[in-house]
Amino acid sequence: MTAAELAKYELATQTRQSFRRGRRTISVRFYEVPYGSSPPLPEAGDFLPGETSGACVTADGVTVSPVSRKDFVGVSVVVTAQQPLYEDKSGSGAFPLGAYFVGDDNAITGCVTATSSGDSVHTRWRFEVPAASWTALTKPDNGDATPAALGGGGTIIYRSDDHESVPGFVVCTLVTGWTWTIYDALTDVQCQTVTVHKKRTHDSSGNLIVGPVSGHEADQRYALDDEDEDEAYMQITTTSICDADQLDDINDVVKGHLGDRNSGAMTFNNLEYADGTVLLTGYGTGTIPASRSPSGVMCYRLTLTFLARKIAWPTTVKQYVEKLKVVEVPVVDVDGVDNGATSRVRKWVLDSTTAATKTIRGTYANTLLGLLP
Repeated sequence: MTAAELAKYELATQTRQSFRRGRRTISVRFYEVPYGSSPPLPEAGDFLPGETSGACVTADGVTVSPVSRKDFVGVSVVVTAQQPLYEDKSGSGAFPLGAYFVGDDNAITGCVTATSSGDSVHTRWRFEVPAASWTALTKPDNGDATPAALGGGGTIIYRSDDHESVPGFVVCTLVTGWTWTIYDALTDVQCQTVTVHKKRTHDSSGNLIVGPVSGHEADQRYALDDEDEDEAYMQITTTSICDADQLDDINDVVKGHLGDRNSGAMTFNNLEYADGTVLLTGYGTGTIPASRSPSGVMCYRLTLTFLARKIAWPTTVKQYVEKLKVVEVPVVDVDGVDNGATSRVRKWVLDSTTAATKTIRGTYANTLLGLLP
């Protein structure tokens, strides 16, 4: 025997009740089963006894109570079932799931539009599909374009399938619309002032340009006509998000030029720096995984550091030779009185002949900035 056997014990069809609850139609059937008969009772999700479609029995939809009257002894069975009130959104069959649209429980119009955290605009759609029809039904997947029948753009942001909450039905929820991620600027420029003190001891080839002269350490040493001093500089840091090709192009310009000065004027944050006033002092790279990349594929984070000042950085210095002279001078006591003694004094004297011109830095092309994204 099956639950359909219960149908023959239904009271007169005039006793059937039907009413609306939200976006569902509730059906109530009444049965009286005589003592000695025991047809199976329907379970949650079954169709009403004797029917093969339509409303499905709710989770607590079967009530049994004893009946004893003068003309009848047995049990009374009350079966409650529900059927969604559908609004066709199938687009004449182009979107089959749309035939089972019932909207959202909290929405009068059947859908809810919301903006959350400034990073999405979406619409929520609720469909209740009879369990028997679910498997064969064509359904969109996450990432698919929003069906035209739903009248909105964007994609399927999220889809969930609930097989438990409504007996006899699969509750499918679609969230359609747009989400976006706000990324950092492809190139960010930061500027700050710093104070630097640096005195050069070697040329760009690593040769000593100050200190004792080789072979004449005892009586000769190098001196320069120019030295770097304490000065306020502008430190400029650029951070760029590059693909592999862009990084290769930048590397071709930067390679071998750390510590060199710009060739041609350069502009950072609308401030122009003259030719030769900007040193390239730092270079660094890192990787950005595809999940956080604006292009959706792995890319690189490139950091360049520059140091700028008002006047051009020198590319060469003049190197002189100082010769050691030894002279005798009188010794004077603390009172300024010559005590008659003499003392030898070592003194470095600048030779009038220029020994050499030394290159301390080269130049890099100002086209570098044009390569940054």
